[in-house]
Order: sequence, then structure tokens, then C-alpha cells
Amino acid sequence: MRPPDLDATAADRFEVGLENTRRYGDGTQIEYLADDTAIKAKCGLITGDLKGWTGVFNGNAGWVEAKRSMEVLGAYCSEHGVKFISGPSGVMKELIRDPQTNAVLGVQAEDGSQHLAKCIVVATGAWSESLLDFEGQLFSGAYGFAHIQLTKEETEKYSSMPVLHAPNIGYCFPPTPDGIFKIANLTYTRTNYTSVNGRLVSFPRDRSLHPTDTLSEEGIAECRQIAQACLPELGDRPIIHSTMCWDTESIDFNWIVSPHPSSPSSLYIATAGSGHSFKNLPVIGKYVCDCLEGRLPEDLRKTWRWRPDKVEGAPQLSRVDIKDQHGWRHDGRSEKEAV
Repeated sequence: MRPPDLDATAADRFEVGLENTRRYGDGTQIEYLADDTAIKAKCGLITGDLKGWTGVFNGNAGWVEAKRSMEVLGAYCSEHGVKFISGPSGVMKELIRDPQTNAVLGVQAEDGSQHLAKCIVVATGAWSESLLDFEGQLFSGAYGFAHIQLTKEETEKYSSMPVLHAPNIGYCFPPTPDGIFKIANLTYTRTNYTSVNGRLVSFPRDRSLHPTDTLSEEGIAECRQIAQACLPELGDRPIIHSTMCWDTESIDFNWIVSPHPSSPSSLYIATAGSGHSFKNLPVIGKYVCDCLEGRLPEDLRKTWRWRPDKVEGAPQLSRVDIKDQHGWRHDGRSEKEAV
């Protein structure tokens, strides 16, 4: 949906996204909603005042349960011979390089163990920049998510609603079977800049290491906006859970799937999801394999290449450092302290 006060940049992205969906998807499933009356006719559950809004309904759109998807994928990989290493022996400390040629030979883990291999793929998401110098091509950022608990009756009521998404306001999903209603805001990305090996990088605060972290007070208020606009009866309900979801954003929102120039025969990069990549879970592996085998189509190779030459002059995403927000840290320390 498109609010009437949408800024020019976001409005342009909305129109480009719509045109791409028509061009590359099934245009027969796209329905333009010219005003608030048309929006509410398509989704009768919307009760908010949407005067001046327009919208698009995409009958081909959908969503998946991310956690369950990863569980299924992990089980499939294990059944087909993939070995997962966790704990200190599975946490990368640094790359092992040949002292003569600088070629990458493997990975040294936190506990000192070494994993040697002919081919190393760095597919480390939000941790990428803390492990390897990407020369400004990407940074780690977090978006805000919060959960509202619905009653059994409300869960049944809202179960038929579509995903609602409004640029610069947020989006929400139909509730889970146990009544969890997810709201999110993507107005800006949160950073956590700190010094790592002499470089200033945005360092993710993973929930496995910082289990008490929540979304900031500012972030929770922003997440509420989509519900307050579309479903005001839910807009001020208690938040039972909130979190910062860390991702890696590239300068142009395209992936980096490429050999690394320091060791092009043994070190490969597959990262920079840029907030739009989970939908590619069933197919992305094929393209990473094509990269390793030198078979990527030329247009994709150019788009996903290692590209520090593109950094200068690249547009900057709206960012706020978490040290400048309030109420997200619950480990007895101030948000202003080193994180």
C-alpha cells in the first residue's frame, strides 16, 4: 500500500518494484487498488482511516515460516552428508593463508582447531564485515520487529488477512496458529559501529550472545505504526517480544557472489542479502555453485562481482546507531557503553 505522504525516493522504489513484478511475474494476479474504498473492499479487516492511500494486491505473493524453513533445510543437508560444526570449533577466528602466495588454505576456529579445504565460501551474513575487509561494499544493519499476542477469537478473525506492507511505515503478517501477530518497521537500519582489528565496522549483536537485547523504545513505537494505520484496534496492544534482526546491506542492494581477489581460486564470497533474499532460499545455492565452477551467466557475474570501485558516490541508506537509541539493552549497562 502507498501512503499519500510517501517521499519521492520511496515512491520511485514502489513504482519500480510494481513494474518489475508485472514484467517478471504473473501480471494477471496484480490488482491496482485506486483508493481506500478499494483497499478495504479487498481486505475487509482493515479498519483504519486510509484516505489518500492507494494500493496493489498481488495474488501471487506469499510468505513462509523462516525458522521452520531453516530446520527443514538443515535436516535435508545432514541427511545428504553435510557436517555442521558448532561451538568454539565452529566459530571462525581468521583465514589460514599460504605465507608465500597468500592463497587461502582454510579457516582457524576460536578454539585453535583448523579446517583446511580446497575451497572456502564466506557466507556469514551480518558477520561478514567483522571477518573480512569488504572495502566499504557492505555493512551490517538491523531492522525492528515486535510481536503482539492475540486471543483465540482474534487469531481466527485475522487469519485470513493478507500481508500488509506500506513503504516507510512497516508491514505485518497474519497471525501464527498460536496467535502471534508480527509487526515490523523498515524506515531505517540500525548500526552498531565498533573497532574490529583496527577497522570501524557495524558489529551485529546476535541474540545467542546477547539474549536480553530487545528493540529500542523508539523502534517499538515505529513498529506500531503499521497496526495503528491499518488495524488501530491492535495498534496499542502490549508488546510481548521484540528484537533487532541483523542483515548485511550492500551499497546497491545486490548480492556479492564472487571469487575474492586475494585468493580467487580458493576463497569465495556469498553474502549481502540486503533485506530481500530469503525468498531465494530454494535457488540461491545453484548460483553459488555456478560461481565456484566459473559458470555464472555474464550479466549475473557483473552484477554480483567484488566491486569496491562502486563504493564512492553510492547512495547512503538511512541509518541510526543503536548507541543513540534507548531501552534496548538489559544487561545492566548503558546503551552508550561499548557494545
